[in-house]
Amino acid sequence: MKYALPFLFALFVLIACGKKSAERETKSADSVMVSDSVPASRVLAVDSLTEDEIFDMVMALPEVKERSAYVDKESKGERHLAPLLYGSPDANDNYYWVKVGEDNGTNFVTHFHFYVYPNRSIRYYDAANDTVMDLSAWRERLKASSDKSKILN
Repeated sequence: MKYALPFLFALFVLIACGKKSAERETKSADSVMVSDSVPASRVLAVDSLTEDEIFDMVMALPEVKERSAYVDKESKGERHLAPLLYGSPDANDNYYWVKVGEDNGTNFVTHFHFYVYPNRSIRYYDAANDTVMDLSAWRERLKASSDKSKILN
């Protein structure tokens, strides 16, 4: 069991490196495709955001800050929320999928899912209901569920 975490980390690094290598393969300059699956026009739009910018945008959301403070407090500073880039734009989806969660020592426990678009807009992904909504709709839903819980208590 004590070797599981280093093994998983090494596997993650190898997979990530392999994905980056595949993404770097390019066709000739006169081709309209930059890689086997991503048109040049999509790559130019996506390249305007760095991973750090994406993470900073998500971690700056008030809901994420609030949850992060809660996790820090409840774990007495032992656990912290962190962003994880779960998906990048491709031919089908023009957004970055960012999970925000905590490493509990065994698993990465996801607290939030966000889609970050090249135009810097952010949408919330509700994994339980498989729905995507803009942040204002998500906040309204949070407020409504918070109001219901106050009535029930």
